[in-house]
Amino acid sequence: MAGGDKKVLSYGDVVLWGSDVELLKGNSFLNDRLIEFFFAQLEVPYDCLLLAPAVTFWISHCEDAAFVMSTVAALCLPDRKVVMFAVNDNEDVSMVGGGCHWSLLVYIRESNEFQHYDSMGGMNAIHARKLATIIKPFLDAASAKFEAAWTPHQVNGYDCGVYVMAVGQVLCDAYTSGRFSTVDSEALIKEKITPNAVRQMRHDVLNRILSLAEEQGC
Repeated sequence: MAGGDKKVLSYGDVVLWGSDVELLKGNSFLNDRLIEFFFAQLEVPYDCLLLAPAVTFWISHCEDAAFVMSTVAALCLPDRKVVMFAVNDNEDVSMVGGGCHWSLLVYIRESNEFQHYDSMGGMNAIHARKLATIIKPFLDAASAKFEAAWTPHQVNGYDCGVYVMAVGQVLCDAYTSGRFSTVDSEALIKEKITPNAVRQMRHDVLNRILSLAEEQGC
């Protein structure tokens, strides 16, 4: 990492640097490494998969379908009942960490549909639809529908990534507790995701990272 950036934490395949952690401390747009860390530390059963944002971005922009298939095969997507994707609006593959908005796309096998959670009222819809179209063959879900899911609106221009984390956590908790239906999920999101809860989540994720870093002696 350039500029003397200090490694803070290694967690599975994720490496977090000081500059990443600083994003949680202020009014900053979160990057893909923070979202990947958050996804990775959620405890979910095998049939629920949260895909790393960098992998999602690569799938959305790789033009070689055969190469994508060979790489994605290891994810065993047809075996998953729920798959979650963090969607970014970056269209420039040469710009690492680009884009200015995150949303969450969730595939639900039981109902064979994609639910798109966007805290900016559909700002990422075109990007989410593109991803859904590309990923359908790999999910063995050619006839899957696409629906815009109710999502609380962010109250600023930088918390979209935190909303992705918050919605992802609520949905994972609902799935593991047997409340993963459209009605129950919406009720839980309305109950648990408020502006205050989103602000608190920044602190909670930061504290989780620092606690793990201390355990590692970083």
